[in-house]
Amino acid sequence: MIIRHEGEVFTCTASVINTGNGNIGLTAAHCLFDYATQTYYDEIVFSPGYNNGQVGPLGAIRVVQKIVTNEFLNNDNNQFDWGMVKFDFNMGGHPLQAFTGALGWAFNVGNDTPIPTTILGYPNEGGLQNCPNDGLTLCGWHGITHLVDEYYVIPDLEIGKGASGAPCMINYDPNTNLGTLYSDYASFDELEEEALLPFYNPIEFQALLGEIIGF
Repeated sequence: MIIRHEGEVFTCTASVINTGNGNIGLTAAHCLFDYATQTYYDEIVFSPGYNNGQVGPLGAIRVVQKIVTNEFLNNDNNQFDWGMVKFDFNMGGHPLQAFTGALGWAFNVGNDTPIPTTILGYPNEGGLQNCPNDGLTLCGWHGITHLVDEYYVIPDLEIGKGASGAPCMINYDPNTNLGTLYSDYASFDELEEEALLPFYNPIEFQALLGEIIGF
């Protein structure tokens, strides 16, 4: 996603998720809402297949609605750093996910077991190997995450700001670039030196999904 707000331009990563609406995506809450000013960012576009600074074949698609969790809205709580968007897209009567495919989702993944995970995003100044980390190039990470308290964590990995909102997937299929979403990349804890991936509350997830579809 490319976000423009009060003269500032920055990038984040988002994913289309599988819904009956077909035009719903998920990303990090801090990519949608500025807690300091208590306002949603006003101009956001999404380009599926964006890579090397070039928009994908479907162009730049306008985001027309945004929603984040109440915990992030009221407290800037990193444990709830996720939100949803609605895309303004219709081609031949079909929604966006008819052309891109979409991620399924799962809750309560892992418990006390390691979680084989794939993350795809656009890291900027991060530490991913074999990646230019320029915020313009799609890069992937494949490895293990662990559920610790209220986060999934990846020790010793800073993915980079442009990858904020990048999907954390199990059951990833490299042929389709799709899998099952269970979290998104939110931030890097410099004290503990670990990537933080929020733990979705199933009730809140479904409530936000219903609200964004109803907008």
